Amino acid sequence: GIAGIVPAQRAACHDRAVTTREDRPDLSQTTTVSGGARFTQAVMKAARESAAIALGIIALILLVALLSFDPRDPGWSYQPGGPGSPEGGLAIQNRIGPFGAWIADLLLFLFGWPSFLFPVMLGAAAWQLARGTLARSTTTRANTVVRIGGFVLLLAASCGLAALHWDPGSLRQSAGGVLGQL
Repeated sequence: GIAGIVPAQRAACHDRAVTTREDRPDLSQTTTVSGGARFTQAVMKAARESAAIALGIIALILLVALLSFDPRDPGWSYQPGGPGSPEGGLAIQNRIGPFGAWIADLLLFLFGWPSFLFPVMLGAAAWQLARGTLARSTTTRANTVVRIGGFVLLLAASCGLAALHWDPGSLRQSAGGVLGQL
């Protein structure tokens, strides 16, 4: 009767649910019958590419802001028309505008000439994201902390060496910024 049919149907359902890669070579390990994993992979790839493009744009904007720094622009450490400034109402010379003048002044004031390491670091991160090397590598939290710590040490050492060996030129602080004077 009915008791004999139910185990047969359960076995048939069980056989359909256990499809291995050897049985169906057209299925990859991440593809499911419904296509959900494939959709997730596509979303992750698009998110990774979007982050790479965003980081690349930020790096380029930061680089242009630093390259077009003018000490007469109003910024974080300087306001024209203040005490001891003969300028007043000059047009902003920074190619990025007021925000670029402000951020360039902040970075150059704090870190000096080594502040050019920031767009380089952001550009390298964008390149790794675009190539997918960060996604393929086994990055752990400890690995990320070591990389960030290495960048901080590189930046601190660069600021110290720049303060010792370079002329500040148009910078308000030393060539190594405030960090280089410590």
